Amino acid sequence: MTQQTTSEQMHESSQRRSRGPGKPFPSITFEEAILLPKSILEHGFNGEIQRLTLLRQLEVSPSSSRTRGLISGSFKYGLTEGSYNAPSLSVTDAGRVISGSDQSSNAVKEKGFELAINQFGPFKGLYEQLKESRLRESPVIYDELRRFGVSEGDCQQAAEIFTANLRFLGLIEDVSGSEHVRSIEYVLRETPTGATDSLSDLPIDHSPAEETTAPVKENGTVSVASNRPALHIDIQVHIDPTSSAELIDQIFASMARHLYGLES
Repeated sequence: MTQQTTSEQMHESSQRRSRGPGKPFPSITFEEAILLPKSILEHGFNGEIQRLTLLRQLEVSPSSSRTRGLISGSFKYGLTEGSYNAPSLSVTDAGRVISGSDQSSNAVKEKGFELAINQFGPFKGLYEQLKESRLRESPVIYDELRRFGVSEGDCQQAAEIFTANLRFLGLIEDVSGSEHVRSIEYVLRETPTGATDSLSDLPIDHSPAEETTAPVKENGTVSVASNRPALHIDIQVHIDPTSSAELIDQIFASMARHLYGLES
């Protein structure tokens, strides 16, 4: 009886080895995975809750593949602790940061990039190849993913999750009609520290408006002497590296004409 049991165990172990290691990337997107730590913080105490209690609150089946994928994916991203058959689930420190209210802050973006892209070899390698350049077509991405250790059958899923994570983090931007992958450093520079995210967050000045003087002629031009603050506008122009010199000249000539009233 003991020999039979040992033989069966060895057979099962051999089968597990034949399946190979797990996928080197999560099976769900980062945006989907965030649902779990947010739900734990909402329904539990101190970032922890009984697994079955949480699933009842979410009205999902404990044995469904979607539930297992959600719990396993959130764990793989590092957002939660506990497997799909663990008694309880808890939120990690990183999960608390990502689940915070200020999703547009640099701290959240930086932590999100580390969890969603940088900690997975295939995603990190592909990002390094693509950053600050045009997003390539699927067959080219598949080739690179295979080079970074993703199996043939998993390439499509890996590419879709990788691209979805980039979009969620704001790392894909339309430039001259084509999608480009931005570096995380670029995105962080575009979000000044302490900047407000909506007009409703701006402080309202209830002080009386200061009096403005009439227009004054100076050197043949009309200017307005005013105590009001000056308006400063920054304009960024992203030009496709493949653009011709003639097209670039036309772009700047158009800017000169429309912004400064200059004729070429």
